[in-house]
Formats: sequence, C-alpha cells, structure tokens
Amino acid sequence: MMEKPVPKHRLVESPLTVAALYKFAPLENLDQKRQLLLDLCERNEVLGTFLLAEEGINGTVAGKPEAIHLVIDWIRSWQEIEQLEVKFSKSDSRNFRRMKVRIKKEIVTMGMENVDPLNQSGEYIEPGDWNQFITQDEVMVIDTRNTYEVSMGKFKDAINPI
Repeated sequence: MMEKPVPKHRLVESPLTVAALYKFAPLENLDQKRQLLLDLCERNEVLGTFLLAEEGINGTVAGKPEAIHLVIDWIRSWQEIEQLEVKFSKSDSRNFRRMKVRIKKEIVTMGMENVDPLNQSGEYIEPGDWNQFITQDEVMVIDTRNTYEVSMGKFKDAINPI
C-alpha cells in the first residue's frame, strides 16, 4: 500500500522536540478536553498521540519546541493536573504521521478489572535510595521493559517475566 504524501504545512523543521508524559489524575469533561487539545495540536503542527481517560492523560508528541511547550503548558493549566512531569528529547526526523487524541478506558493498560491507580499504588523510592532498596532480601525486582531494553542491560537478579 502506498503511503499518502504529507501536506507541506504538516512537515516540521528539524530539530524537533519530543515530549512523553503520563499523569494519573481524575479528569472531567473528557470530550471537551479532547477536542480543545486536538485543535491546539493541529494549529501548532504537533503530531503524535494523547490518550485521555477518567484516570488521567498519557501521550507522546513531537513538534517545534515552542509548539510543544505551548501544548504542555496548556495541559498543566487543567485544574485536575497538580504536577506534570514530562520527558523531553530531540529528534531530527518526523516521528509521527498525524495527531490523535483519543478517549480510552485506561491511559496505561493494566489488563485487570478494578485496578485504581489513583488510589492503589506502590511506595515511591527516591532515586538515591534505589540501589540500597533493591539489595534487601525481601525485595524482588521485576523488569517489565520490552525485550530490546532488557537486552541492553538489567538490574542484578531482576526477573524478566517475558
């Protein structure tokens, strides 16, 4: 199947900023947020995917740096979002073909009924305490990364469930 040509106004000059984020937070007015977010991204030539659910937001998008920061700042303005951590990176190629904002049941698929990440979560470990924490006898580390990531290296004695 032939790929459709991308309209010139959708091509973004290099380098692009890529933003990856997720935030568990009880979101309301999902239909309104979806449309406004989609419109904002399209007006600013931001491409990628956002997932919205009553439990929060998840997404990865790319575009010109000023456009990405405009979108992120708008999401941070939502009253339900107290803090939003975003991982930024750079890219010299177009990473996405289009912009999608979808409403889903979950922002991170758990595959289990009755999981509530807003009220059920593990204990946060500070990065400086991590190595000491995982060496305790009663601690088991389960590496949930994909096969490629695990092949690049893993924590000593970590269990790979794949």
